[in-house]
Amino acid sequence: MDWYRFTLMSLTNKKASVRIQEFFNEKYLDIIDDLQLIFDKSEFSSEIHLVLKNN
Repeated sequence: MDWYRFTLMSLTNKKASVRIQEFFNEKYLDIIDDLQLIFDKSEFSSEIHLVLKNN
C-alpha cells in the first residue's frame, strides 16, 4: 500500500474530521509522487509491482 492510501486509511480509521482529510488532500496531493519516489529510491517500500502482457 502506498503512503497516500495508508495515510487516508489511518485518518478514516481514527475518525479524523472531514476538514483534516480535506487539508491532507489539498496540501499533500501535489507532492505525493515526489514523496513516494523518495520512499521507493531508499528501498523503504516493501512491494514490487509488475505489469505483464500475455500475447
